[in-house]
Amino acid sequence: MPTEVMQMLTGKLLGDGNLSIEKGKRPRFRFSHSSADSGWCFHCYETLKAHIPLSKPKYRRMSDNRIEAGYTEQFYVQSKLSPLFDSLLPLWYKERTKSIPFHFLEQVINPLTLAWWYQDDGHLKIQNNTPKKIILSTDSFHQKENRFLIELLYTQFKLHFKLDGQNRLVIYDQKQILLFLRIVHPYLHDSMKRKMLSPSESEITFPDSKRTSIHIPIRIQIKKPTQEIRDVIDKSLNLDPLSLYESYFSLSITKEMKIRKSYQIVLTRKHQEFLDLIKRETGMNISEAVGTMLNLNAHVNRKRL
Repeated sequence: MPTEVMQMLTGKLLGDGNLSIEKGKRPRFRFSHSSADSGWCFHCYETLKAHIPLSKPKYRRMSDNRIEAGYTEQFYVQSKLSPLFDSLLPLWYKERTKSIPFHFLEQVINPLTLAWWYQDDGHLKIQNNTPKKIILSTDSFHQKENRFLIELLYTQFKLHFKLDGQNRLVIYDQKQILLFLRIVHPYLHDSMKRKMLSPSESEITFPDSKRTSIHIPIRIQIKKPTQEIRDVIDKSLNLDPLSLYESYFSLSITKEMKIRKSYQIVLTRKHQEFLDLIKRETGMNISEAVGTMLNLNAHVNRKRL
C-alpha cells in the first residue's frame, strides 16, 4: 500500500470515514458526504479507487425530521472486502467503537492526512473577511484522545489547538489559523472553497517612504536602525513567509525575545509592500517580522564566524 494512500485513509478515518462492524462479517470501509459536497466525495473515490476496492458513489435520500425539508441527500461510498480493512479494524476500533490508534497515527500523520481530515470534519469561520476560528469536529472522541491529538498536532506542525465546550479541537489565534491553512492548502480540493481563504492582494497604496515605530527584542543590538533594518529586509525578500513564521514561533516562546526596545525608522515602498505581504500571509506584524529577520541574520553571521 503506497504511503500516500495510507495517509489519505487515515485522514478519512479521523473524519467521515468508518469501518463497518457486523457480527460474523468482515469489515468494509465506507464514507458519505452531503450532495452539496459531492465534488469532494467523487474526488476521494477517484483518488482511492486505484489502490483499494471501492464501489462507485451512490446517491441516497434519507429521512431527517430535524430539518425543514424532512430529508437529507448524500452520496455514499462503500468498499469491497480486503485484507487491508481486516487489519485496520482492530487498530481503529475498540469494543465496537472508533478510537484513536495513538502510535500508528504518530507515524502516519502529515500535511496530506491533516488536509483530508480537515476537508471531512473541519470548519473555517470567517467574519468581515478575517479568519476567526478553525474547528475540527472531534466531539465523538474521548477527551483523552483529543488531548493526544492536540499534543500530536503541536509536535508535528507547531499548531496550538484547544478543546472548546463541545469537545472539539479549535484554533482562535489568527497567526495559527493562517499557518494551518498554509499547511493544508496544497491538498485542498476545489469544491472546498468555503474552507480556504481567497487569495488576497493588498489594496493599500504605499508612499515612497514612511516613518514608523518598530519594537525589536533588546538582545538584538542595532546601531543604525533604518539602515540595518532595510538591509535585513532586502536579504529576506526571497524567504517563504511560512518559514519566517516558523522561525518567529520558535523564538517568541523565549523570555529574552519578549523584552523590546522601540526604534523610529524610515521604510521605502518596497520594504512596506514586503512587510504587508508577510502580515497578510502569516498574521505577523512589522515588529514581529523584522525582529525574526534580524535574529535569523545574526544567527547566520555567528555560524560564519
